[in-house]
Amino acid sequence: MPGRPLPKVPKDACVVYDRGHASHTIPFLHQYYGSHCIIRMPVGFSNTVKAFVASGKKEQTVTEKLSYKSRAVLNSLGISVNAQTTITDPSVAACRRDGSIAYHLA
Repeated sequence: MPGRPLPKVPKDACVVYDRGHASHTIPFLHQYYGSHCIIRMPVGFSNTVKAFVASGKKEQTVTEKLSYKSRAVLNSLGISVNAQTTITDPSVAACRRDGSIAYHLA
């Protein structure tokens, strides 16, 4: 997590996370509190990212239902979500063409 609690991250800030933080939880929290993030992850981490890389697009808006684990974490934080709750990532962009890394923007 960032050096300060997410509710206190300035609205105009963009927090950068390196590998190991790729889930729906962190982007959801940033959107919930009104800040932004970039998460660096391996391309093979998710089918969504693999499909994006294969498409050759430079950016894409993605809407997905929250994973069970993310829903559990968010509910434990007092943020009410359910199996129908979605997250829309404004873009999945800036992908290295060697297939090693993708960036997830929220």
